[in-house]
Amino acid sequence: MPDSSIGRAVPFRYFPIRFDRNARVIAPGDGPLRAFLNDPANGPTDLIVIAHGWNNDRAEAENLYRELLDNAAALLGEGQLPGLAGRRLAVLGVLWPSKRFAEGELTPDNAAASGDRVDGQALSRQIDALQGFFDSPNEAATLEAMQALLAQLKDSDRACGEFVKLARSLVNAGQPDPLDGSDRFFSDPPLRVFQNLGKPVSFTAADLGGSGLGVGDLFSGIGSAARNVLNLTTYYQMKERAGLIGSRALNPLLRGIRSDHPALRLHLVGHSFGGRLVSATAAGTSDATVLQADSMGLLQAAFSHHGFARNWDQKNNDGVFRRVVERKAIRGPILITHTTSDRAVGMAYPLASLLAGQNAAALGDRSSAYGGIGRNGAQKTPEAQDGNLLPAGGSYDFVAGRLHNLNARNAAGDLIRHHGDVCNRDVAYAVLSGIAAAPASEENGPMRPSTPADRSPRPPAAAAMTAAPSNPSSGAMANQGGSATGGGATNIVWHHSTVTRAARAHQRGHRSAILWFTGLSGAGKSTLANAVNSALFEQGLACYVLDGDNVRHGLCADLGFSDADREENIRRIGEVAKLFLDAGVVVLTAFVSPFRTDRDRARALVESGDFIEIHCAADLGVCEQRDTKGLYAKARAGQIKDFTGISSPYEEPEAPELRIETGRQSLEESVAQVLAFLESQGVVPAAGEG
Repeated sequence: MPDSSIGRAVPFRYFPIRFDRNARVIAPGDGPLRAFLNDPANGPTDLIVIAHGWNNDRAEAENLYRELLDNAAALLGEGQLPGLAGRRLAVLGVLWPSKRFAEGELTPDNAAASGDRVDGQALSRQIDALQGFFDSPNEAATLEAMQALLAQLKDSDRACGEFVKLARSLVNAGQPDPLDGSDRFFSDPPLRVFQNLGKPVSFTAADLGGSGLGVGDLFSGIGSAARNVLNLTTYYQMKERAGLIGSRALNPLLRGIRSDHPALRLHLVGHSFGGRLVSATAAGTSDATVLQADSMGLLQAAFSHHGFARNWDQKNNDGVFRRVVERKAIRGPILITHTTSDRAVGMAYPLASLLAGQNAAALGDRSSAYGGIGRNGAQKTPEAQDGNLLPAGGSYDFVAGRLHNLNARNAAGDLIRHHGDVCNRDVAYAVLSGIAAAPASEENGPMRPSTPADRSPRPPAAAAMTAAPSNPSSGAMANQGGSATGGGATNIVWHHSTVTRAARAHQRGHRSAILWFTGLSGAGKSTLANAVNSALFEQGLACYVLDGDNVRHGLCADLGFSDADREENIRRIGEVAKLFLDAGVVVLTAFVSPFRTDRDRARALVESGDFIEIHCAADLGVCEQRDTKGLYAKARAGQIKDFTGISSPYEEPEAPELRIETGRQSLEESVAQVLAFLESQGVVPAAGEG
């Protein structure tokens, strides 16, 4: 569907925006949309950003958009939404490479009443359908090897374990998440993963939307285990890709538009994994990159029902998208459709309970740790309130800043009958009602084109990523305003490497990470970092230590120890560490880095889970006893100014990933503690693997 007007009664101008699997914008990018936004006569008051989920085919995704928007246009034409009278709505249709989850073979409609009924031909077809989907450069050879193992799975534990190892090699594990089982899928012994995924799952008619199956209907066994491995591998790839495109590509693009057009109302809508994509778009990569939008609609979204939760596990762990709520990213309401009739989302999460060695009979219900938001709505989220999806024309009482769980299976009927049934009039009416309920602000007035004289500086990330390609054949992105560095440089270009971080991780057999050792001088940061570095090197990992003294011989030789110079020192190290991370290296930084804000700024440069803060904790007295350089004595004598711990403060980390009592325990104990943590996070391969 080219840039056009769609919708039967009230036309929406439609602009496609395409991303490749590495989150790069495909030409022509957002150029046509930006031209339209600058049209003083016809420019929109509202921009709806919509993202698809399961679909890999562009035509299929745009058919979904067309059907939903046709119904929305008809409702507007009928005068059903008086609150939107006079508003001009445009649509940005996000197109990204996803893949259909094997929903049909996941439910027992296609299985016998009991036993293993997933045959080799079905598995072979499922593997064939995955060609061209994964980021791994060795995808073709890996899938071919998995095909060859199918005939051996029933008779060989070795083949079952190898099947899992091959599947895991296709995907960048990213940040392991206990809510979807990825922590166990990528770290448990391969054979255990396979065996757990072959355990029986029971269903009831209520679980599957009244399918007629009774308690005790089962599917399990070797074939089901292999199918579940393939489904979860597909799921984790789409999860990783949706998050990457949302937070790293669409977020800066929309922040750039928001900055250039502050009066524009912005609305996010996502179906399935598109719900994860737009949630990641709103969250950004840090508090500093949160996107301010006016409403959000999550239509049968495919992520955990604890995605927005506060302290979901009673261990002070929040949901992955909690920042959206805490930072008030959405000014208006957040709508969440959910139903037990959605078998795809309803069944995806109980598989995680199998990985944990549990019985999946609960099927990921509201009380389960493993449940999908498209099945149950947002759980353990104080800002969420339960309600029903209403037939078109009903009266919603949406509240700004609230998450509204809209149960689609209620007294009015089964208003969403299956995972893809999100384009009907009832859903379109709910989305439009959410848009209408977003509060007005002083900035929300008539649209006018921005000019160089009144345009706000674009956020740094947006400046580097949102411009249309200046050379469509090469895809080079021209900076069209503002500095990507925040300094005086202009007309600079960020070139994306054809060799990705994921490809490097696959080649080396481990993921990269930043290990940020912080503590007082003499606490043992450099000693511990170098000892861990040696241990990682012995295990075959690519690793490197950035030491505080060493970098001041060159990179930071121009800096002193004033607060401003310390801040700049850490800024430079953070940027260098980020480059090492992208290069696939485990980089260990050993710096006093005394100020929390500086460490938090370094953390914000990278994705959650990539920055591991390690506090080397030692009392000041211990550090002074270890001081072979005599620095503390000189500082106490006034010969050294701004010395941390004496004449300049050290702000201890409040919630580091790891606290090492370097003042009390041996170096060997400290190294073992770090290595154990890295293994639990999937940085170091588990014993017996790799």
